[in-house]
Amino acid sequence: MKQTILTLCGFLFYLQVQAQVEPVAAGAVLLKARIGIARSAEADRVGKGAAYVSYIIHNGDSIPFKRVPRGKIRGAQRATILSIETTLSEAKTLYLANDMEGLVEEQDKLALARTNVGAVELIRPKWNVAPYKAEIAFYESLIHSRQTLARLVSDIEASNARMAAERELRATDEKNRRAEQAETRKEHNVMLSSSLTQTEGYYQYVNASKLNLREWPSTSAKVLVSLDAASRIEVVEELGEWRKVKALGREGYLSASYLVNSLEDVTAGSAELSNVSYYPKPAAAAKRRGRAAPSTFRSRPAASQKNKAGTVYYCNSGNVVKYHRSANCRGLNRCKAAIEPISLAEASNYMNPCKFCY
Repeated sequence: MKQTILTLCGFLFYLQVQAQVEPVAAGAVLLKARIGIARSAEADRVGKGAAYVSYIIHNGDSIPFKRVPRGKIRGAQRATILSIETTLSEAKTLYLANDMEGLVEEQDKLALARTNVGAVELIRPKWNVAPYKAEIAFYESLIHSRQTLARLVSDIEASNARMAAERELRATDEKNRRAEQAETRKEHNVMLSSSLTQTEGYYQYVNASKLNLREWPSTSAKVLVSLDAASRIEVVEELGEWRKVKALGREGYLSASYLVNSLEDVTAGSAELSNVSYYPKPAAAAKRRGRAAPSTFRSRPAASQKNKAGTVYYCNSGNVVKYHRSANCRGLNRCKAAIEPISLAEASNYMNPCKFCY
């Protein structure tokens, strides 16, 4: 009986003690929670607002940057915030040293820091991350400008190299073209030299209704003047199928197949030229060819030739400006070269009439 009473008393004492201890334990737990909340709030107060924010002046703009002392950074995100600030400190050092190449190499670290700033902003919304964002954006803009400039320089260098290669190619093509032209001219000169016959100078007649005097021995060469049938020309050189001639005070080339040696051989047109005498070349031409000048440089046609069949006359001195009705016109008294006949129609195209004759 005594034992039962003692056991009952012990149980009642336990209940009384438990009723007194439970509120104390609950209070201790609540106090601990409040202490943790207070510490977290203190950590947030360290990083919020304008605390520990300074500025970089760049081209007149203020760039904010934030560096919290290591001893002030607490909480689960301490390592992340320290990593962000370390990366930004390295980037700032490179910027102040104007080491843009080194800053470009930090591009990946800055991208990671931007990601970490986003995480801190979500977990600790009271922490002021705006300076971090502004500083990262500033460095990334510098990197972007540097890369854009590098690409532009690379494009310019590539363009210059391409243009230089094109110029070199064009120069090579031009050099080859000139070499080919020189070779062609050389072959042409050899061909002309092989067919060239030195002559003493003689006269022939045009056996065509119209024959073009050309600048070069080619049918594609420029036409200097057109000669009528039976026009008398002086042959200077024989060049294969072409003749270098003098006619109407000009030098040019005629096809040999349309030239004959006498008026009787002219079959084209209706020229009535007779009693045409051979006129020696002037003294200057004779001197150039190394011969003595003839004593008489011209002889006048007979008077019966006067204006026969629409024929007029001119002085073949190389400076022909007038034509004359008669070979005995006093306007021809000073002519020291050959007096040549020419049709009135052809002379009217290139010469003026003599004031003594007309």
